Amino acid sequence: MFANVKEDVRAARRHVGSLRRALLSRGLWFVFAVRLIRWLEHVPVVGRPLRHPLFAAVTMLWRADVAMCAQFGPGLCIPDPFGVVIGPKAVIGARALIGPGVTIGQKSWTDSSIATIGDDVVLGSGTAVIGAVYIGAHADVGADSVVIRSVPANMRVGGNPAKVEKKRPNRAISS
Repeated sequence: MFANVKEDVRAARRHVGSLRRALLSRGLWFVFAVRLIRWLEHVPVVGRPLRHPLFAAVTMLWRADVAMCAQFGPGLCIPDPFGVVIGPKAVIGARALIGPGVTIGQKSWTDSSIATIGDDVVLGSGTAVIGAVYIGAHADVGADSVVIRSVPANMRVGGNPAKVEKKRPNRAISS
């Protein structure tokens, strides 16, 4: 957990420009709280009973709903967690950037399959990723897009439903 938190701090610092601003950002504290909830699952005796009240507090405080069983890679950056909904079984890769109002969910109540997000993916504000889709590494998804089909790696998509706009230029991720 602590290695992931260190990468989360680096990602927030890259996003906001300074360590001080990163440590004061609501998004970093939200990501830390989500990681703490996941970590408490493995703490004997006190961990499991503390998870549920902490989860309820996080949900009310940040107005975001992230399933306790969702998986996140290191370097997760959610600058503004307001309205973010991430369903159970979602897998999000390393150094993902998730904008406010993003929904990652299942297609219907009967279909429990959910998205897998690759490394270094950017999900713009208000994006909805619905169903068992895969978003490849280094992909950009434009704001208010609805992704219902898999997105290849290194592509930029947008629209409702999301369509490939163009290949994303190669950008080095600094650490």
